[in-house]
Amino acid sequence: MTIDTIEMDNSGVVLAIADSAILRTCVLKSIQKIYQEGKTGVIISLSEPQIILKKALEKNSVDTSTLFFIDGVTESAMGKAGTEENCFYVNKSSDLTGIGIAITKAMALIENKENMVIILDSVSTLLIYNDPNLIIRFLHMLVNKVRLNDAIGVLFSAKNAIDPIVTAQITAFSDSVMYFEK
Repeated sequence: MTIDTIEMDNSGVVLAIADSAILRTCVLKSIQKIYQEGKTGVIISLSEPQIILKKALEKNSVDTSTLFFIDGVTESAMGKAGTEENCFYVNKSSDLTGIGIAITKAMALIENKENMVIILDSVSTLLIYNDPNLIIRFLHMLVNKVRLNDAIGVLFSAKNAIDPIVTAQITAFSDSVMYFEK
């Protein structure tokens, strides 16, 4: 698939695997798409600070005030959390409990639950900081939160960045897998 053919049903979990060179573009395009479709979302940003992500989205006419961000980069890089609205800061990308709590808080703030999308920008980044078994358990919890809320979940990962056994386990609890190439 090309990055222009990102497809999301009305509910379910998609594992989106992309060449590392286009992973960020795929994440941005998927966020643009949910915005254009009138959906609201929780964006879990573990590969870049949410302020940078917001700037890229705003360049493409996305009103980021309708989105909630979970930033796992800023606090560990700067030593302090930012003050932006609609953003929950987690002290580091290895803090799975903190990320889980932030997801729950962000989801609770979304008024239109039937149009909710949760996007994780990088499964591969989680694996840099955490044991694969912990990641699988965390993603299973995230997938169940998505399903219990009849939401859409998109889990992005760089191609060949995850052990095949871990990929198989994540694929097993995803509803579909999309592959994006340059």
